[in-house]
Amino acid sequence: MQRQALTGELPIYELMDNLILMLTYMILEYRNRDYVIAYGLGNGPHVLEVTVSGNKRSESTGVFLVIDAFFVSDQPQAMIEPSTQIESDNSFVIQSGNWSSEGGINLISNAMGSKLIIEFMGDAVKMNAVAGPNRGIANIRIDGQFYPDIDLFDTEYRNKDYIIAYGLGSGPHVLEVTVSGNKRAEATAAYLVIDAFLTSEQAQTIIEPEIRVESDNSKVIQSGNWSNEGGINVVSNAAGSKLVLKFTGDAVKMNAAVGPNRGIANIRIDGKHYFDLDLYDREYRNLVYTIAYGLGEGPHTLEVTVSGNKRSESTDSFLAIAIFFIKGEAQSLIEPDTRTESDNRSVLPSGNWFSEGGINIASNETGSKLVVKFTGDAIKMNVVTGPNRGIAHVQIDGNSYSDIDLYDIEFRNKEYTIAYGLGNGPHTLEITVSGNKRLESSNTYLVVHAFFSFEPSNRIESDNGFVIQSGNWFSEGGINLSSNSMGSKLVVKFTGDAVKMNAVAGPNRGIAGIRIDGQPYPDIDLYDTEFRNRDYRIAYGLDHGSHVLEVNVSGNKRAESTDTYLVVDTFLVFGEVKPLQEPGNRIESDNALVIQSGYWFSEGGVNLASDSTGSKLVLKFTGDAVKMNAVAGPNRGIANIRIDGRPYPDIDLYEPEYRNREYIMAYGLGQGPHLLEVTVSGNKRAEATSNYVVVDAFSAIGQAQTILEPSNRIESDNSLVVKDGTWYSEGEVNLASNTTGSKLVLKFTGDAVKMSAVVGPNRGIANVRIDGQPYPDIDLYDSSYARRDYTLAYGLGDGMHTIVVSVSGNRRLESNDNFVVIDAFFVSGN
Repeated sequence: MQRQALTGELPIYELMDNLILMLTYMILEYRNRDYVIAYGLGNGPHVLEVTVSGNKRSESTGVFLVIDAFFVSDQPQAMIEPSTQIESDNSFVIQSGNWSSEGGINLISNAMGSKLIIEFMGDAVKMNAVAGPNRGIANIRIDGQFYPDIDLFDTEYRNKDYIIAYGLGSGPHVLEVTVSGNKRAEATAAYLVIDAFLTSEQAQTIIEPEIRVESDNSKVIQSGNWSNEGGINVVSNAAGSKLVLKFTGDAVKMNAAVGPNRGIANIRIDGKHYFDLDLYDREYRNLVYTIAYGLGEGPHTLEVTVSGNKRSESTDSFLAIAIFFIKGEAQSLIEPDTRTESDNRSVLPSGNWFSEGGINIASNETGSKLVVKFTGDAIKMNVVTGPNRGIAHVQIDGNSYSDIDLYDIEFRNKEYTIAYGLGNGPHTLEITVSGNKRLESSNTYLVVHAFFSFEPSNRIESDNGFVIQSGNWFSEGGINLSSNSMGSKLVVKFTGDAVKMNAVAGPNRGIAGIRIDGQPYPDIDLYDTEFRNRDYRIAYGLDHGSHVLEVNVSGNKRAESTDTYLVVDTFLVFGEVKPLQEPGNRIESDNALVIQSGYWFSEGGVNLASDSTGSKLVLKFTGDAVKMNAVAGPNRGIANIRIDGRPYPDIDLYEPEYRNREYIMAYGLGQGPHLLEVTVSGNKRAEATSNYVVVDAFSAIGQAQTILEPSNRIESDNSLVVKDGTWYSEGEVNLASNTTGSKLVLKFTGDAVKMSAVVGPNRGIANVRIDGQPYPDIDLYDSSYARRDYTLAYGLGDGMHTIVVSVSGNRRLESNDNFVVIDAFFVSGN
C-alpha cells in the first residue's frame, strides 16, 4: 500500500523515524510544542514507546526529553505490565562470557561481549537492574533485532525497572542483554548489574547449540596469521586475522580461552557487525560465549576477527579460540577465486605507490590507498607480510572493517579474508596505509599482491538459441551479434542473482539500454578508442529466482563515437539460461480491439501505416510480455513506445530494404492487464526518406481486451479549459491559434484522455504535457480538413491530472502554417 500523508503533515513513517530527533530539538528558548506522532494507525489498541536515544544535535547542551502530555483519539487504556519475575541467576537465564554474583542474586559484568539470554512467552518484557555511578550501557536484541541501548548510569546506587519492549506478539521470543563496554563520560566503569527480568508469561528452556566444531576444523577458514596453542586452540594477535565459519541453524556460541594477555574480538554474522567481545581475564581459563540466537535456519557466515584492541589492564591483544557450537552443521565455504592483480588497471591507486618484486605494489605513505570495485558477497586479499610492515585500514562501501596488521617476523605471502556475506554488490573496497604499526615493526609498509572476488562464470553465447533476437541483428566475426537499429534487443532468461555481459567496445559503439524483469537498469556505453573485448557488470544482488534481461540498442552515443553499434559476444550468469515463453497470441493491427488514434491508413491489406506525428495505436492485453510485427524499410521512422503510461525504448523501423521484423517490447510486466501505446514520433535517422511507422500485428502471451475509452466530453471553449496566450473561435466551438507558446490547460480525473482536433493543410504541431511530463507531439497536418480523435494517454491512474496542449510553432514542410485547432477533450473521469 502507498504510504499516505495528511495535508500539511509529514508521512507517518518519517514522523516515527524522526520522533526522537524532534523531541530532542533545542530551540533558543524553552516552550511547549505539540508533535504529531502518527495518523492512520487503525482503531487499535496500540502501544506507544518514547525512548531517550542519548543522541542530540551539536547545538544542544544535553540529551534531555521533557514530556508534558500525550493526546489520543480515544481513551487511554490500562496496560498489563509484565509480572512474571525471573531472577537473573535462574537456570532459564543463559550466562555467556564472564559474570559474577553481587549481593546474593544480582549478576555483574564489565567484560565487553558478555551477555544474558532468556527465552520467554508473551508480548512484553522489562528488566530490573542496579543503576549506579560505575555503570555502563547495555546493548539489547530481541529475536535477533536491535532494540534501543539502556544506560545504567546513576549518581547513586539504586534498583530501577527498564521497560525493554511491548507489542512483540505472543512469542516465544529471545532477549539478549550484552555488555557493550561503552559508558557515559561521568561513569567510572562500564558494569552491568542485573537483578531480574519480568515477562508477561513464563520463561522457556533455551535449546542451546551443541554440535561441536573445533577451531582447527578444515571447515573453519583461517585468514591471516594463526598458530596452535595447547593442542586445540588457534591463537593470533595479528589485527585483521580472522576465523570464518559457515553453518546452519539459528544460534551459535564459542568457547575461548580468556586470560591476562587477551584482546578484543570483532564479531560479524552474515556481513553485519554484531558486537565486540573482550577476552581479558585476570587468569587463564575457558569461557563459553553465546554469539547469537534467533538467526533463522540459515545458512549463516560467522567472522571472528582480531581487532588489535584491548583493555588497558591486558598485556597483549591475543585471541585464543577453541571451539564453536552450532545447532545445524558446518558447511564448506566457497572462497573467492577470481584473481585481480594489485597493478591491474581496475585497481585505482591513490597517493604514492611503487612496484616491488615485479607485480606487488608497496607504500608507507600515510593516506595512500588502493580502491577496487568488485562483485559477489566476499573478498580476500593476498599480501606480503614482514618485519617492516604496518597496519592497513579497510573500508567496504564506506563502512569501516577491521584493520589488518601485516607485521610478521619474516617475509611471506599471506591471504586475508576481508569480508563474507556482503550481498552480491557491486562493492567498493578501500585499503589505506594507516601509518600505524606494532612496536616490533621497523616501518609501516603495506605490500599488496592481489585481490580475490566472485564472478559469474556460466557462459551463454549471444547467438545461443535461448537468446531471443528482436529487431535487426547480424553476425560479426563468427559469434558476435551486432546492431545499430534503435529498439533492436537481445532477451535472455536466466537463474541466479547476478549477470554480466561480454561485449566488443570500440570507436563506433553506442549506448545499450538495460532492463531486468521489466525495470530499467543503468545504461552501458560501449565506446572505446580501440576495438577490444570488455566485461560489463549489469546487475548483482538480484534474488535467486528466474530473471529476464533485455539489452536494447538505444540509438544514443557519446560525441566521440562514429555510430551507435552494439556488439555483444556473451552473457555470464551464476545460474543457468532458461527457455523464454514468447508471446504467441497474434492480434492484427486492424483488429477492432486495437484503438487507432490520429491518422492511419491501410497498406497491403492488413498493415496500418502513418507518418502523422502523434498518431498512435493502443492495445490492452494480458500476460507479462508483448511484441510487435512491423514492416521495416527505407522510408521508415522511429516509434515511441509506452506501456502502462511509462516510456519504453523507442524502435527505429529503418532498413535499407523492405522486410517484416519482430520487435520485443517488454518482458516481466506481470500478468496485467496492460496498455501498450505505439506512437509515430515524427523522428527518423538521416538515411530514411520519411518517418512512416507500418505495423502488421501484435503478439501477447495473454488475450487482447476491450479498452474503455474516455467518453466525458469537454468542449475546448468550456470555462474549465484555461486559455493561455492568443486563441480565437473557429467554427463556433473550435479554438484556434498559431501563436507559438499559446496553450490550453485542463484539470481532470481518470486514467485516460483524448483530444478531438481539426486537421488540415495549414496545421502545425502541438506539444503535449501531462502532469508536467512531456508526451509525444501531435502533427495536425492533413491535405484536407477533417476532425480527428487523438488518444493522448492511458494508464495515468485514477487521480487528478493536468494536461497542457501548446502551439509549438513547428510544422512539416507541406503545411502552409502552424495552426493548432482544438474541438474538445474526452476524459474517463471528470
